Amino acid sequence: MALGSKATPLSTMGRHLFSDFEILRRFHGLRLELSMLWSRPVFSLRRPRLLLNSSGAKQVVISAPSKDAHQCFVVGVNETKPKSYIDIVSVASCTTNCLAPLAKVFNDKFDIVEGLMTTVHSITDKPSSKDWRGGRAANFNIIPSNIGAAKVLLALNGKLTCLAFRSPLINVSVVDHTVRLEKAATYDEIKATIK
Repeated sequence: MALGSKATPLSTMGRHLFSDFEILRRFHGLRLELSMLWSRPVFSLRRPRLLLNSSGAKQVVISAPSKDAHQCFVVGVNETKPKSYIDIVSVASCTTNCLAPLAKVFNDKFDIVEGLMTTVHSITDKPSSKDWRGGRAANFNIIPSNIGAAKVLLALNGKLTCLAFRSPLINVSVVDHTVRLEKAATYDEIKATIK
């Protein structure tokens, strides 16, 4: 593991990844052998290219949506090993990670004709500076927002309409996903498919 220019060995302790600088939560008992650069999210979101150029990192994984990412992965939907020429990848937003697996299951089994996804999400770090209406105080308003959740599933390109709202809450998110299916399905069939 590298922090800045200092390389540090990475080891496991119980359910955690451990280095001299950071303890990272480990999931599913995975045994990982990693060579990675740790960076604070603000830095990596703004300038992931700097991580590649200044540190010698071969690939950067951003744990948020990013316009700089060459590919966006969602586990269970489109995850593959990144090609060697793909140097910046994103693991999508929390909303995309919620919607995409569900939409994939519906589309694979029943063929989605069209759909509407609405998400209500807690406020994020700062008001938008691109749009003065969207940049109003999130603590006192429900603010319409953009979302790219439908972009991960290429098979559904143009079939899903996504609406997003930031609400004046500290920690909450809900996704409402309504679809019209090509194949008829009972409620029990849908429940069984999702399980």
